[in-house]
Amino acid sequence: MSMHDFKDGAFTLVQTFTSTRLLIAATLLTTLLLSLFFLLRKPPSNQPPRIPERIPYISNTLLFLSNYSELIRRAQPTFGTGNIVRFHVGPQPVYLVRGQQHIARLLRTSTALASEGFVLLVLKGMAQMNPSDLAKFANDKSGRLKTPNPGTESTYPRYWADQHALYADFLTPAQHSNALAQRYFLALREQLGTTIPPSGEEWETLHLHTFTRTLISTSALISLCGPSILTLTPNIVPLYWDFDKNVNPILYGAPRWLFPQSYAAQDKFYAGIERWLDHAQETFNWDDKSALESDWEPVFGSRLCREAAAWLKRGGFSKAATVGIFGGIVFALQANTISIATWTVMHLLQRREVLEAAREEAKRALIENGEGKTVGIDEQRLVGMTLLQAVFAETLRLHVTFPMSREVMEEGVEFEGYRIPKGAYVQGTAGIEHFDEEAWGEDGYAVREFWPERHLADGEKLGEKVFSMAGKTVKFFPFGGGPGMCPGRHFAKQEVLLTIAALLTMFEIEFVEWTNLDGSRSDREARNDESYAATMPPDRDAKIRLSRID
Repeated sequence: MSMHDFKDGAFTLVQTFTSTRLLIAATLLTTLLLSLFFLLRKPPSNQPPRIPERIPYISNTLLFLSNYSELIRRAQPTFGTGNIVRFHVGPQPVYLVRGQQHIARLLRTSTALASEGFVLLVLKGMAQMNPSDLAKFANDKSGRLKTPNPGTESTYPRYWADQHALYADFLTPAQHSNALAQRYFLALREQLGTTIPPSGEEWETLHLHTFTRTLISTSALISLCGPSILTLTPNIVPLYWDFDKNVNPILYGAPRWLFPQSYAAQDKFYAGIERWLDHAQETFNWDDKSALESDWEPVFGSRLCREAAAWLKRGGFSKAATVGIFGGIVFALQANTISIATWTVMHLLQRREVLEAAREEAKRALIENGEGKTVGIDEQRLVGMTLLQAVFAETLRLHVTFPMSREVMEEGVEFEGYRIPKGAYVQGTAGIEHFDEEAWGEDGYAVREFWPERHLADGEKLGEKVFSMAGKTVKFFPFGGGPGMCPGRHFAKQEVLLTIAALLTMFEIEFVEWTNLDGSRSDREARNDESYAATMPPDRDAKIRLSRID
């Protein structure tokens, strides 16, 4: 999510809502009343230190929505020698924790700390669920695992478990993620083949991030939804990116009147999703068993999409919720991987020796016919390559600031002796743990420096290196953890590494210069764009040159 309309030091609602004076007045009045209400409340006793803010309950809320990394920076001195601080998102108390013990606790399955509350916010905003849709989940206390929570054994249908099973059965397993990956790789090579001149012709100069956003989005949509989503809405890719930069308020359930631009972008993108979905449901032959069970067919695309459509229909969800769920699926499978793929290429171009070694690994995964022509790739072999795994992990570590949230479901929950009230959120963040000096520090290489070698260890053979994250699982959670861990994490890894493999094995690539996002020359290298949540894209682009070699 991007908040480019917020200028430095001016986190003010007036800039965003200049359309009517009435709206500005209403917003400022609401802000004032909330501030007075919380200032007059008796503060709870025995509470951890609070992250300072200029306007109580308001300033940190705006930072949380617009620049989460800055909020984390402000939290660091507040921790002191402890490992817990607090802040508010509007009236909602949030407790930010750090350290191995606390993160491990958040990663464990627990009835006292659950992620369902946050998911309900996402379902309301992102999935456009009405009260009737939301009630299906809110009234289901059986949990998302196969075995229902004690005392809920008679619950039916089990919406949380059914939704979890949808992704666990048709996205996470190798059979389905591999099928998606193969379709993605073929679509990607076709897109590259039509974009870049064939071997022997002049070099093509382009802007990397602009190029990858279109290239990967187009290929991912074809593999996930089939080609008709592009033919029915030819501008679906730019509509998606406009939605992506405005999505954060929607994710956290902010009201439409407060963020009209965000919801307008959602409406336009979801109209394209609805057009495709209507066409797919009308065109697909639901009586064709072979089509129903195929890993991919051209109408719905992936089996995940067919199974999701069938489940939503069985569950009696509204049309808006059905469209919203599919919009969320598209968002989840694109938003982070494209930025990570772009960052990976940027980093490799600054470490030429690592780029060439990664190219050699990628070549070993290609599948060729008898004439030496590439016809596919062994995606399982690719994602197991030592250096490519290290490069992928290091890029995730540097550019993901994912906040992992758990709602306190019971009275009496304590962290470091502080009692956390029921209904509050406890949050751990990759923005802290991914830069822990003790876990990631290497002599001569700062924790904020791209150094994939930090993820390599000595193997059993002399001189052998192996990819290793031993002892660091609670310090590395770019895909979350516990029952709510991202079910698309395997495909995300495949998508990024397949993109890197295609670029490195099809082209010679040279770095030219850093540019601003508008194409003008930049006076510095790319940095994380901190106006985005979760995965931060580069705030600069890179001009590169490509020449075909295959």
